[in-house]
Amino acid sequence: MAASNKQVSSKASSNQEQDGSYLAEDLEIDGDVSTKGALEFAGKITGDISGDAVTLTSTSRVQGKVKARELTIDGHLNGSLAADKLLVRKDARVTADFEYGDLSVELGAVIDGHGKPIAGD
Repeated sequence: MAASNKQVSSKASSNQEQDGSYLAEDLEIDGDVSTKGALEFAGKITGDISGDAVTLTSTSRVQGKVKARELTIDGHLNGSLAADKLLVRKDARVTADFEYGDLSVELGAVIDGHGKPIAGD
């Protein structure tokens, strides 16, 4: 399954509770993904991801910018990121400049880039 040059959005109606979205590992996207809720991303993307709580699973491959209130990385990210709360798991591979509020890095994670606290923190 592939999406090309499009922006993918996830929105819940006001009377629905939003549990979040899951984008499977067989999905390849050339474009941006945006959600107001939670997102678990397991596929490949060349583009930007934004959401409230974003998890990049161990199968994820991201080439682009990721912005979230809470971001957990267990896969591969090349680009840049900004998160109020950032968790880089032991199997993650991150090549990015990043801004963070709270930062946690598990032993074994690989980060190549420059990090700085978000202004005001």
